[in-house]
Amino acid sequence: SGKTTLVKHLNGLYKPTDGDVRYNGQSVLKKTVAQISRNIILVFQHPEHMLFEQSVTQEITFCARMQQVPFTDEQVSEVLEKYGLSEDAETFPINLSMGKKHLLTILSVLFSSADVVILDEPTLGMDLHIKQQLEEIIAFLKEQGKTVIMISHEIPLVFKVADAAVILSGGKKVYEGGKEALARRQDIFDAININLPPVVRLSKRYGFSKVCYNVAEFAREAARMLAEKEA
Repeated sequence: SGKTTLVKHLNGLYKPTDGDVRYNGQSVLKKTVAQISRNIILVFQHPEHMLFEQSVTQEITFCARMQQVPFTDEQVSEVLEKYGLSEDAETFPINLSMGKKHLLTILSVLFSSADVVILDEPTLGMDLHIKQQLEEIIAFLKEQGKTVIMISHEIPLVFKVADAAVILSGGKKVYEGGKEALARRQDIFDAININLPPVVRLSKRYGFSKVCYNVAEFAREAARMLAEKEA
C-alpha cells in the first residue's frame, strides 16, 4: 500500500516526481543518500541488503565508522553482551539467524548520528525474545530524543510502542493521529482487514476508562475496577 515507497522518499532512495521532501524545514531533494543518512537512517526490511562486513563487531559499528561518530570498544562490547551477540562477535553476519541478522542491523543505528530512525517491518524473522529486545531498543532510541518511524503490520506491537500512527491503504492515508483515537475506529480496521489486538478489544468491551495496549496495563486497570466495586 505504499509504506516502503513512502519512507524511501524520506532518506533519498526515491525522488518524488512532484512536491518536496523536507527535514527540519529544509528541502533534501538535492542531497545524496549518504548526506541524508547522517540525519535520517533507514533499516531495510531484508537485513541482507545492509550486511557488508566480515564480522558482527565490524557490522555493528559500520554506521559509526562511515559517519565518523566516535565510539569505544567497551561500548560495543556492552551492546553485544546486552543483546546476546557476544558469542557471535566474530561470526560472519550472513550466517546468523534471520532474527539476529535483523537485530544486528537495528543495533548498528545505536552508533549512528541519525536523529530519525526508520524501521521497515523490523520484526521479520524475530522470535518473541528478540521482539522484546526490539521494544527495548525503540524505547532507548526515544529516550535519546530520536524519532522512530516503524512500518509494521504487527498491530499489537504498534499499540505497545507507538505514540501516534499513520494508516495507509491502497497508497492513500486513511488515518493519522493518536493510538487512543485509533483504537476506537473499528471502521478503519474493518476496511484494512486487520484485527485490533485482543487486549485492546477486551478493554473496550468491558468499558475500561482507558484503552489498554498490553497485558500489564489490562491487569492493572482490571484490578483497579474490581477494587472500586468492592469498596
